[in-house]
Amino acid sequence: MSEALDWNAKTIAEFRANEGKVGGVFEGAPIVLLHHHGRKSGREYVSPVMYLPHESEPGIIYVFARPVTGKRRRGRPPAGHQERAGGTFGA
Repeated sequence: MSEALDWNAKTIAEFRANEGKVGGVFEGAPIVLLHHHGRKSGREYVSPVMYLPHESEPGIIYVFARPVTGKRRRGRPPAGHQERAGGTFGA
């Protein structure tokens, strides 16, 4: 397993074990686990990312990532879902 994947796996395990809280560089930051699918493989991936909550709508969050365009968008599986401290939500 690569160092980045190992780091993600540890962060994901810590998030799930501590009701959405993690330490280290993410300590105190709002974290969400994004579930998404590989374009070619269809395999599900989970990525821990920081987010910004919407000021007045608790169900809305802002996640900043590279946009999906062109070739990567075609034939794409439906969007995944997200895990936050309060539960699992559609993406």
